Amino acid sequence: MQLETILAFPTHVYTIEKPEFINTVKQVAMDALGDKPLENPIYPFRMSGPMQEDQRLFDFAKFTAITAGNILTDQGYATEGMGAYFESMWCQEHHKHSGMDQHTHPGVLMVGFYFLDVPPETSAVTFYDPRPGKVATGPGERSGDQVTYASPAFHLRPAPGLLVFTNSWLPHSFTRHADDAPLRFIHFNIGLTEHIQSNVEVI
Repeated sequence: MQLETILAFPTHVYTIEKPEFINTVKQVAMDALGDKPLENPIYPFRMSGPMQEDQRLFDFAKFTAITAGNILTDQGYATEGMGAYFESMWCQEHHKHSGMDQHTHPGVLMVGFYFLDVPPETSAVTFYDPRPGKVATGPGERSGDQVTYASPAFHLRPAPGLLVFTNSWLPHSFTRHADDAPLRFIHFNIGLTEHIQSNVEVI
């Protein structure tokens, strides 16, 4: 007896190593952070202003937007004649004990991270099952060593040059940063439009 399997409502996190962008992106990120003071003395962090219009990021932005657009096409979205654009892009710098609470990004289609400085005792990115009905039912995981259909969440270890994409509706957070050196990464939101709004051409 052979069961037919229909893969319905899948959730994906996509990663690719792109270390060739680190030097340029980090320079822009540090300029954008400037001399901003640390926020929250208990969980200290800094966030830059918008970075998506900086022309020094052209190559990084083009690759990232094209990749996000291709992902949406592969997922089955009607992307013909559409362009991917950055709704926002900014740098986050997390110091010891800082983290990020679970959240989503409504109003856009894709979100992602590009990791710049990743010290040894750094935060992990946590992604959560977005289906409340599934989370509330069923037995626990048989093993937490692998990501399976039973997993309610999983941790992704950052690395310098790692570029991460996922759908905007997937909840994510960062665990508390435990290193004396800061964690730095780019966080971005990408949407689709019939008119190219940024410095990149895509699908």
